[in-house]
Amino acid sequence: MNVKETQQLFDMKVELFINLKERISDMIKEGYTEEDAFKKGVISIGDLSDLVEEMQLYGRDKMNQSIDSKEAQNISTKGMIGGILLFLFGIFTSSIVYYLFGSRLFLITFFLVTVPAVLLTIYRLLIKETSKRYAMNKARARRYILGIGIFLYGSCISIIVYLLPLIINLVAVVFFMIITLISLFILLPLLFNGRSRLKVG
Repeated sequence: MNVKETQQLFDMKVELFINLKERISDMIKEGYTEEDAFKKGVISIGDLSDLVEEMQLYGRDKMNQSIDSKEAQNISTKGMIGGILLFLFGIFTSSIVYYLFGSRLFLITFFLVTVPAVLLTIYRLLIKETSKRYAMNKARARRYILGIGIFLYGSCISIIVYLLPLIINLVAVVFFMIITLISLFILLPLLFNGRSRLKVG
């Protein structure tokens, strides 16, 4: 059946792919061969004809597609604007703190405000549909943010600890190494196992 490519269809395919992959993995752990696990996984998904028919109808309804797409883009755009404004607020606030209280509180204030702003902006960019790319699945985007957030916050803490007096610099370096490994443990599977979000045609 011919179904027009839309953001909703892309999301559905990603969700089906993830569910199928998880079911196959579970059945392999139970002792099935890869071939048998794949066959049973496909059967367990069931008949998708009704769902395909709904997607065909939605694909023909250009008005609803346009409304849904514009709403999603508006939400993402507002989130990015909020992230940028929060980032600027962090810079201004930390600058004031620097002049009033010195460099240590400046770093703490700067990191506390700007890191969430950066994460919010990145998240909204990931889940934003563009003319060339579909939006990323929100659950996958949150895992990206988790990995990036751990790295950014870990880096901030390492810098603050490194600059503190009477603290061995090695502690900060070791902490940074551990945080980097944890973030890579989260991010690398996402980078290597990701499905292309490029639009065809």
